[in-house]
This record gives sequence, structure tokens and C-alpha cells, in this order.
Amino acid sequence: MSDLEQKSEQTPDKKDSHVSDSLASDTLKNVFKAAGKEENSIPLEVPESEAVKKAKALPIMRIIIAAAIVILLATAVPLLTGGFGSAGIGTVSTSSVSDTGKPTLVSSRLDGNSCILTFKAGANPIDWNGVYALDSSGSLVIASSVNESESSVTFPLNDGNLTIFVPDTENNILTLKLKVQTD
Repeated sequence: MSDLEQKSEQTPDKKDSHVSDSLASDTLKNVFKAAGKEENSIPLEVPESEAVKKAKALPIMRIIIAAAIVILLATAVPLLTGGFGSAGIGTVSTSSVSDTGKPTLVSSRLDGNSCILTFKAGANPIDWNGVYALDSSGSLVIASSVNESESSVTFPLNDGNLTIFVPDTENNILTLKLKVQTD
């Protein structure tokens, strides 16, 4: 029996554990040498510490992602809702959007408890199926009538305030804020 076989058959007790580590180290060196590879000099603690670093970085990444989402939403909400002013029924304010191709408001008038709005198409035709409004509570208000030949839409004024969205076929949207003033 060779020395290596004799040493590996021995079961070391606690005081011989150093001998066992030495034997393992020598055997591992021989394996690397036989394979023509460089010895692995990375201590076992390094991969563990890298794993710990990654685990610690995970909550930080979640915070960064959450902050990016908040910034995105904070930027998108004003773009989606437009900058609204308030105006009486005789005047309707439009959002300030630089796209000149969107539809424009030609006239507005009251007819009982309804508001009739007339539009002019911009660079593209108005998407009449996409016209809608939201009341002051954010509930959807469907137009009571749409007259494409006259380019007009009639909305009921149940609570007196509406935000109206008029898109064209290229999704350029005219946004109107109507506020009925009571005298």
C-alpha cells in the first residue's frame, strides 16, 4: 500500500485534523498539477461574502426601481391630464400641448342640461369613437350624441363640470375642462 492510500484510510481524530487538512491540500495540489491547471487561490470566504453583498444589494435595487417608477409616474401624470385651467361655459380652456395637429374647439353652447361642442379637425380626422369625458369625481361620461357631419358632440352636464378628451386618428388629443358657473 502506498503512503497516500495509507493516509487516506486513516480516520483522523480531532487532534489529527491538521494532518487531514494537510493531506487534502497536498492531494488537491497534485490534482491541479496533473491537470495542468493553476491552483485555486480564492479562499472559501470570498464567494460567501459576494453572496452576502448581493443579498444586501437587493433591497437597494428595489428602492432604486421604486424611485424610478415614482419619477416616471410624476412625469407622466401631468402629460396625461394636461394643464387645465377653469373657465365658464362661455369660455373653454384647452390644455397647453405643443402639437398643432390636434383637433380644436370651434364653439360651445348650453342646451338645457347639456353642452354642445363643435370641433374642427387638425392635421388628422377626429376619432369620434374615442371622444369621452370624465366628471369631477372621475367617472366616465359618454356623449349623449355625436354628429360627425356637423363635427359636434353633446354631453350631459349632470354635475356641471367635465373634462373632455377629443382624439384624432393619430392620437393627438384635445383636452377641455368645462366648469359651469352659477350666478
